Amino acid sequence: MRVQFLNQIHYNIEGRIKQVKMFSGIKLFFFIMLFFPSITFGLLTAEIFPWAIIGTALFFKKYSKNFIYVICFFIISWMLSLFIHGPTDTIRSLASYMNTLYAFAFMVSISQLEVMKFIKLVKIIFFFSLTLGLIQYLNLIDFTDNFIKLIIPRGSSIASIESNRGVRLLASEPARAGNELIFFYLLVRYVYIKIKHRIFSDIFFALYLLVIIQSFMVFAFFAFFLVLNLKLKSIIILLFSSLVFIYHGIAFSGGRSIDLIMNIVALRNWNEILFLLANSSGNRLITIYSSYIYGVYFPLGSGLGNWFNGSIEAIKMSEIDVSEFSYYRVLGNGGIVGSRSSGFLSNLILETGIFGFLFVLRYILKVLKKYWYISRDSKIVIISFLFKILFIGSVGHPIAWVVVILILRYMYIENNKNNQVNYYRNE
Repeated sequence: MRVQFLNQIHYNIEGRIKQVKMFSGIKLFFFIMLFFPSITFGLLTAEIFPWAIIGTALFFKKYSKNFIYVICFFIISWMLSLFIHGPTDTIRSLASYMNTLYAFAFMVSISQLEVMKFIKLVKIIFFFSLTLGLIQYLNLIDFTDNFIKLIIPRGSSIASIESNRGVRLLASEPARAGNELIFFYLLVRYVYIKIKHRIFSDIFFALYLLVIIQSFMVFAFFAFFLVLNLKLKSIIILLFSSLVFIYHGIAFSGGRSIDLIMNIVALRNWNEILFLLANSSGNRLITIYSSYIYGVYFPLGSGLGNWFNGSIEAIKMSEIDVSEFSYYRVLGNGGIVGSRSSGFLSNLILETGIFGFLFVLRYILKVLKKYWYISRDSKIVIISFLFKILFIGSVGHPIAWVVVILILRYMYIENNKNNQVNYYRNE
């Protein structure tokens, strides 16, 4: 009886994912589109379509009290900003924040069976994306470029070799495609790949990012994830990938990320390296730095949707001479250009100040706290996610939020299974 029970527990986790039936009908459509937010069909000027709001709101069964508080906070912030600043970009900003937070709260609320279904769906999307990236890199489907541009205005089915960039998959730029792919990989890594095989999958995936995606930011983020593991295997992967990076740069001279690494190696001091990174990042590092400064000095922020004026004031406050940076020389003739920051929380602190930042962060941490103590792996996933939403990506991009909760919920289920197994074995 005990053996039968232990076998049943094992089947509930491992076998259930394989045997579970996929979503169907309209639910399948919306849940697939949730993982392709860059597909806008040209209906919006924004680069992210609110598939997450539409899809999750339709099938949301239970709202938690804390999430309702967050919704109320954003609605009040929206109304106050509308009253104080007038019709700036309030609706779009509100929709961007809700697009991620709705998806996050939805994944927390769904049943274990639905978690298994989403895990199975993400696995399919991951291998589809890997294949698509390779095909795009080889320019085998260049005839679909017009169609891709129709559904993703800034998309392309052709590798951007002429502009020294990698493939875009079904996203608007290689960096966004690479970030999506990293989180898909993390789910597949923790759910499907055995621990002893992960070093090989990590090497393969690192090489894929280097050669196919060719985004320095993407590779740096994946390297950050590997460093968090702090294992000899991770160090080997980084060293091996770096050697391939350097060789690939010498032999093929391809990719902005490769060129950037080569330039960093050639520099002599940290000030030059920091300037190179800031200049190569466009406006990212400058807007991140200035947004956090602004949010601390103005605890209520610039107002929801007033990010354009707020970002200009933030850069002025930072006292950075933007005329030295190519992004501002090209787009602003050496002057400050208003733009969104990189990272969900860096935008949040700019628009709602330190008070809004801490209020929403408290909700996020309260959700994640449940999973923090599961294992070392759960801590690594949570830290990687927090780093991402602090510094990387668009406000309304939901994939990291969705996939991280799926990973953590899987770990939670797996941990409970192991605890049950150990309990009955020790009886």
